[in-house]
Formats: sequence, structure tokens, C-alpha cells
Amino acid sequence: MKNYFDFNLTGKKFFPYWIVYFLLAIVPNAIVNSQGQGQSPGVLSIVVGIFVFFVYIFMYFYFIKLTINGVSLKEKLFNFNGDVFVFAGKMLIGTILSMITLFIYMPWFIKDITKYLVNNTSYKGNNFDFKATGGSLFLVFLLGFLVPMIIIGVIMSQAMDPMNFNPILPMIMSLVMLIVMVPFMYLTYKWMVNIDYKEYHITWKTDAVESIMMIFGQMLLAIITIGIYAPMAYLKIFKYFIDRTVAVKEGDERNFGFDIDPMNDFLFIWGQLLLCIITLLIYFPWAFTKINKRFAQRTFVTGEISE
Repeated sequence: MKNYFDFNLTGKKFFPYWIVYFLLAIVPNAIVNSQGQGQSPGVLSIVVGIFVFFVYIFMYFYFIKLTINGVSLKEKLFNFNGDVFVFAGKMLIGTILSMITLFIYMPWFIKDITKYLVNNTSYKGNNFDFKATGGSLFLVFLLGFLVPMIIIGVIMSQAMDPMNFNPILPMIMSLVMLIVMVPFMYLTYKWMVNIDYKEYHITWKTDAVESIMMIFGQMLLAIITIGIYAPMAYLKIFKYFIDRTVAVKEGDERNFGFDIDPMNDFLFIWGQLLLCIITLLIYFPWAFTKINKRFAQRTFVTGEISE
């Protein structure tokens, strides 16, 4: 039996939070950037940057809280009970430590924030438990991103020599960058889907090579079409991984899935994006909630994992 999710947050409820973020973060940042193009950062730019950083932290928390609290399954709401000041402290400390360590600490920072968000989320009174470690993500960063980027950097420094410059090299290097980034993205998201709920373990049941090729193909189509295909790419990638998400315990496995309506979903997403562009992002809360509701109502889990 399929049990479908739902999304209950409305654009009207989301709008006050969005307009605060828009006025206190997006607008000041855009003004300062437009005035400071081609110049070294001044005192005003630094002050505005710090202010926007703190606005981002606080508003990101409330965006997450509203989103999680808007999700329901079988008419039972998910609940996020994190504290904004604890979250802000973790964000501030993690950012500082990441900068001091030249981003070596970044995997543990991401783990800490992800664990805080997941472990403070509950369904039917039972909390989720994030199981991945910072050390395993560090290996993903090191072997899946840093080492390949160093190799690419060395090759690029030689290839971009003016004496041996070839006009197609930038295109080739962009393709190489995509080839590197796709496995890194896959491994990072797979690392994130490592969650316990009661006696169930939620994870991906995927083949690495097949998954990477699937993502690469969809992203390549999005790039070739100058972004026009992007919503369809997102839909297909979302379905691919949701269909391979499982909740397992000894002797039992519950599967997740997504009922896609390709063309109608594609046109719907593009319609919402165009309304955001036309209204200079004022419409964003309604686009966000409508798209999430459409996705949630098509996403299901077989059986009941909270039994």
C-alpha cells in the first residue's frame, strides 16, 4: 500500500519570512555589490556582509523549520523543535573553524549542522537520528573533490599557457570539471541519506556508476539547452533517487517512490519560475510552497515505517 506525503505550508504563511530576508539580505547585498564592482571591499561592504551573514543564518533556520513542519504523512505532521540560537552558534563556530583551518574542518561542520537538523526532527513523537560521520565526508571531500581539483589545476595551468593556447580548451576543462563534480555530488548526497527512524535505517540502494552516469547525462542536457531542460533534469534525478530510497530493518524493507507526470510537471515548474522572475522574486513563497506540495503529494512510502 502506498502512503503519500503532503506539504501544508502556504505561500501566505511563508511570505512574511521571505520579505524580511528579501529586504534585509538580498536588497542590501545587491546594492553594495553594484556600487563596489571593480573596487576592493570597503568598510561598508564588510559591515553589510557580516550583517547579511547573520540574517542568512537566522532566516535559514526559520525556512528549514517552516518547511519541515509543513510536511505530513498520513495526516500526521513532521515536527522540528530546534533552537534558533543553538543553530546560530553552530553555524558561527563552524564557519570560523572552517576558515581558520582553510576549510579542512568543513566536513565536520556539515555533519554537525545536518545532524542537528535531522535529530531535532520527529514524526509521531519519534526523532530521526543522523548516522553519518565527519570523517567519512572528509574522505569524500579529499578523494572526490580536492585531489581531482588539484590535478585539474595543474593541467589547466599548463594548458592555458598563451604560447600553447587552444580555443576549445576552456570548453574541455568545463566538461572535465563536470565529470569531477558529479561523482562528488553523488557521494555527498549518498552520505547524507544515512538516517535511523526507530528500528528502521533509511538509505539509498543505488549503483554508483549507474547513478553518476544518470546525473551526468541530465546535467549535460540542462547545460546544452542553456537551462531550459533544467526542471526536467531535476524531476528525473529526484525520481531516480527517491525510487531507490529504502527504509530497512531485519526482515522488512519499505520502499519510497515518486509518481512523475513529466510534461505537466515540467511546465508547472517553469510556470512558477517565470512568475518569480516577472515579480522580481516577490512571488517566490508561493512558487516554493506550490512546487513542494506537488512533489510531496506524488512522493510515497510503501507501508508504515512508524509501526
